[in-house]
Amino acid sequence: MKNIITARDIISHDPCDDYPPELVRQLIGDGKTPLEILDLPIPAEDRIWVMTRPGMVPEHIQDEFARKCALSVIHLWNAPNVVKRFLETGDKSLLEASVDASWAAVRTVDAEQIADAAWAALWAADAARIADASWAAARAATAAAARAAAAAAERAAAATATAERAAAAERAAERAAAAAAAAERAAERAAAAAAAAERAAERAAAATAERAAAATAAAERAAERAAAATAAAERAAERAAAATAARAATATAERAAERAAAAARAAEREEQIQFFKKLLF
Repeated sequence: MKNIITARDIISHDPCDDYPPELVRQLIGDGKTPLEILDLPIPAEDRIWVMTRPGMVPEHIQDEFARKCALSVIHLWNAPNVVKRFLETGDKSLLEASVDASWAAVRTVDAEQIADAAWAALWAADAARIADASWAAARAATAAAARAAAAAAERAAAATATAERAAAAERAAERAAAAAAAAERAAERAAAAAAAAERAAERAAAATAERAAAATAAAERAAERAAAATAAAERAAERAAAATAARAATATAERAAERAAAAARAAEREEQIQFFKKLLF
């Protein structure tokens, strides 16, 4: 194992564009031990990428890390027993049979996510032959990324549905506001009608008793319509308030779900880092 990993060692493996040579030199300085690499303030997947490059740590440590990555996704497919035994024990006598069984699984599965898991196990089993266990870790990381993408798609679909419901609630609130305005206008008309009825009643007092009774009945009906319009306006206002509260609750739930998903991804990466540290000790 290299006691000190230099910036030149890392640059020789062509890191991605996020790590130009000057940034690598800034991070690594005069060189760092493998444990110091694993503690760098960069994303966990980038630290793992460095440690799985050929020659950075002994091959048996890379092999063990690769087998752990493959085991973390083995539940996604019906792995043959010989593959499970090899991944759990690292017994080289099972290597050939494990490789053959993994290739057979890759040819027969249909689901993309299951195929990713089979590839991860295959490359872990073949790590000793190709002397590059980083391929196994990369395949396992691909499977994990596929699961994360599927979960993100589900959250996006849920967010879309929530947004649609929020838009519908907003339209309902607009309709409720329009209904409230209409009710207010109706109340004004009812008040005007009541005033007119009162004046009619006054005129009826001077007229015959029959005409007075008819005017009184008309005034009562106008008052009933005004009361009904007022009640409708109150119900519309209550629905608008409920819609506003629902939008606030939905936004809070979405933010909580996003924070939970980010925490889960960070925990998974940190678990891999801690396992690699354990192997180095």
